[in-house]
Amino acid sequence: MIHGEQKITYHRQLLVGESFMCKRRVKDVYERSGKLGKMTFVVLESTGHDLAGNLVFSSSSTLIAPVFWHIENGIRHAPLVWCMPNFL
Repeated sequence: MIHGEQKITYHRQLLVGESFMCKRRVKDVYERSGKLGKMTFVVLESTGHDLAGNLVFSSSSTLIAPVFWHIENGIRHAPLVWCMPNFL
């Protein structure tokens, strides 16, 4: 797994001791071919709101992983590698 890119946008200043409600979602998944072969890109989007519901920050992260395939009964299958509870 490679950390490809990350962007963070602060919509206002963070305050010490402040609590936030954060959400993370998979925004996009796509494949590209590169020097190392096919790669899977997973774009994660995160948002943080204060307890009044106001957007405080947002971020986007791109994770990159090589694609490994296996053949079963003559059919090519993608592996079950996207069990990433820390990222979803």
